[in-house]
Amino acid sequence: MSEQADRLSRALSGRYGIERELGSGGTATVYLAHDAKHNRKVALKVLRQELSSAIAAERFLREIEIEGQLHHPHILPLYDSDQVDGFLFYVMPYIEGETLRHRIDREGPLEFEEALKLTDEIADALDHAHSMGFVHRDLKPENILLDAGHAVLADFGLARAIDVAVTDRLTATGLAVGTPRYMSPEQASDADRIDGRTDVYSLACVVYEMLSGEPPFYGSTPQALVRRHIHEPPPSISVIRPGLPPAVDRALKKALQKIPADRYASASKFAAALRSEDREHLWRAPTRKRLAVLVGGLAAAGVALTLVAFPPVSVELDPRKIVVFPVSDARGAAVQGAVTNDVARALWAELNATEFFRAVDGWSHLDSSRLTGERPVTEGHAISLAKRQRARYAVIPRFTGENASRLMLDVHDLVGDSMLQRSVLVDAEADAWPIGLAAARELLPVHVPGSAVGDVGSLRGRSVRAITEFLRAEEAYRNARFEEALRHYSSAVEHDSTFALAALRGAQAASWNLRRDVSARLVAVALRDSLALSPHYRAFARGLEDYIKGEADSAIKHYEQALGFDRYWAEAWMGLGEVFTHLLPRRVDVAERAAEAFEQVSRLDPEFAPVRYHRLEIALRRGDVAAVNNLLPRFEASNPDSHELRQTRLMVRCVTRSPTRVDWRRAVLESPNVVIDAARSMAAGAGQPACAEAAWRAVLEYDTAAATSNAGFARAWAGIWGLQSLLLTQGRYRELRTLLDSAAQQLIDTRIFIFLDAFVDPEFQAEAESLAANLWPTHRDESWSATLWAFGVWEARRGSADRARAIVAELERRAGEKGSSEDSLLAALVDVHAQLAARAGDPPIERLRLLLSPRGGPGDIQWELWASRANERLALAQLYLERQEFREALQVAANFDSPQPVIYPLYLSASLVIRLQAADALGDGRLAQWYRSRLRSLGRQDLL
Repeated sequence: MSEQADRLSRALSGRYGIERELGSGGTATVYLAHDAKHNRKVALKVLRQELSSAIAAERFLREIEIEGQLHHPHILPLYDSDQVDGFLFYVMPYIEGETLRHRIDREGPLEFEEALKLTDEIADALDHAHSMGFVHRDLKPENILLDAGHAVLADFGLARAIDVAVTDRLTATGLAVGTPRYMSPEQASDADRIDGRTDVYSLACVVYEMLSGEPPFYGSTPQALVRRHIHEPPPSISVIRPGLPPAVDRALKKALQKIPADRYASASKFAAALRSEDREHLWRAPTRKRLAVLVGGLAAAGVALTLVAFPPVSVELDPRKIVVFPVSDARGAAVQGAVTNDVARALWAELNATEFFRAVDGWSHLDSSRLTGERPVTEGHAISLAKRQRARYAVIPRFTGENASRLMLDVHDLVGDSMLQRSVLVDAEADAWPIGLAAARELLPVHVPGSAVGDVGSLRGRSVRAITEFLRAEEAYRNARFEEALRHYSSAVEHDSTFALAALRGAQAASWNLRRDVSARLVAVALRDSLALSPHYRAFARGLEDYIKGEADSAIKHYEQALGFDRYWAEAWMGLGEVFTHLLPRRVDVAERAAEAFEQVSRLDPEFAPVRYHRLEIALRRGDVAAVNNLLPRFEASNPDSHELRQTRLMVRCVTRSPTRVDWRRAVLESPNVVIDAARSMAAGAGQPACAEAAWRAVLEYDTAAATSNAGFARAWAGIWGLQSLLLTQGRYRELRTLLDSAAQQLIDTRIFIFLDAFVDPEFQAEAESLAANLWPTHRDESWSATLWAFGVWEARRGSADRARAIVAELERRAGEKGSSEDSLLAALVDVHAQLAARAGDPPIERLRLLLSPRGGPGDIQWELWASRANERLALAQLYLERQEFREALQVAANFDSPQPVIYPLYLSASLVIRLQAADALGDGRLAQWYRSRLRSLGRQDLL
């Protein structure tokens, strides 16, 4: 045992035998002890020595004894209390179960009904105590014991007992009464009057954590947490855990109101509201006047560390948003030059890397006359621009002094209508990055009171070299120069292996270049010590990790969790847009969702070049020339990577002029992969079929490496497949037969094409049947598994159950021999189609839904014919249509507009027919007309 335990054991000899330590916290240490008089196990809680010496022992024991009068099945009773040999202690029953903290840490979010049951029990206990005039003041998962599945509140009244017994010496100890993560605003500000509604607020924090796995607010310091409780609304629980009833979100928002009068009057009313859909539980948001009264009262009451620097915040301005303008000279004109640009960029990046602020680059919001120095960046103009961005702060850095030896920071608080100045001495030989970082560190302590200078910045304590590499990478990444960005991010991680944010950004850059292995390695580095990332960045990193793996639905969940922390976070919206663009969630209209996400990114961060690339693709597919003309010059001005720039220019020339105005031969000779990516993008949803066809034909005609290298062979295969899909969806059968005849001479095992064509059009039934008669079982052993898959699905759909089962058995045999998950999956795909064809029992809708979640990176979904689950998606959409579940049919079929799988245009016309029938059945004439027009544009009037 420890020295303290030995001392305590001697002091309590004959009364309590100390067996072992159970745990310790900020106020006390708990021991398992044996009660000699009653022959029972007890929990003996001993206050920390520095706390014991700082409070009046008699007053403390009297308060503990008074509150020990509480008797309730969900309140832990008090057995004894005393002071012995300098130890202040009290005794409670020993419960062998765990605490709610242990349960959440082990399992994460609780089941909804379990959380409600525990909330009911805690609320009942609180109401009983409140009716007798007692307030817990320190409600948290650590103080909720779980006894046979039931909640029991511990330490009732301990916080008050300490509070009322305090002497002046307590202030010197620095100990706080209560726990910042669950502390109400009035308790955090040391308000004179605390009642039961403070426990309602803390209970809401606990419920929020039971349902989401984390409390509503996060902060790296107690002061930061207190500030967030006082000033910020909690993130919506419905975003973090979407399946919860709407009443839960409403109840939590009301219980977490800043003003006690706006909360529920009792804990039981809050618990009831969690279960209720009644309108009576809707809460009325506090008016600006009432909010001002609260904040003013809190400031008068007390905590300077949170309130002196944060006066009442206007609801119209974001207290976390800071606009950083370019470095200006004495006249206020923006100073040109790489060095001064880097100073502002470093200042912007450091502020933006904290969990507290969203820094906005003011450079992008200045007109050309101010950028060139013709007109000054006046205070009035800066304030006007910042307010337009709904930012609370505007920062104008300017060089002053002899030889510009000082950087002066003018910080305008747009709510308080005040200006603060901070200065940084500039070494004439210093690099721009350290100057910018020093400037940021001058501002952070002012705006994050009580925090040490480096405690809030992700760049704290890192080498200048690592920081410099990171910030140069940031500039390259924002301008869509992904190769350059990846080099700098990787260098930053090499110089500092704990630089989680650099690793995370590097993983994003690598994913743009389809460097899946590099991306996976870097995101693993970022998550190696996940506590180095704040919760919103942890959620973002998990989303990126799932995106790299190809787990679309899980990636969406994590990105939406990140947005739950901050709905205005452009990076998280960008992550969602990438998922909708490159992966295939089960039941989402990916094309529309991608466009919506990218629009959000553009609104929140208009100078982010990567989003312009995707918006250009979307505008080109839609034929929106006006949008193209607006976006292209701005994209080109960022000097992006050559692949994205070449692809964009090629598509623009073809769509805005004509396919005949493009030098396709030259384009293929320069970069066949650029032409292939352009063809795939323009073919998506058959948005620009003429351009896509011209590009595919150019790959087949001019790619001179097709017969001499593996890469050339793969490109020829892509060209044949892409062109085949377009020809079939347009009903151009004669040209398609010519292509397939030529393909059979150029590529191995192109017989798979005929089976796939037969899935969606009866024109190829005869060819498929003729081929099938000779293929099985003669060529069973040498056929690729993908060929057997196509053959098996085709046989199942034509009713040849025996042949389909034989294919399933062969694929399962291969899976067993090779341990191949791919063969096992192919067998399952064939088997579900055989089940569909049998028409016995209920349709396997749930099984089909589960099979619609492809795994693998964007490259797998793009080129592996079976990986995109096109046949299964079409079959599920058709099933929904037959069952008159028309909205579900629309949702599933809409994914055929995805720009990723090269196979999807093959099924486009068939999917549009399903969507047209569903829209007609729903009586949505506008939508039905849209699908008719799309079929006509493909030349498929025959399907109308």
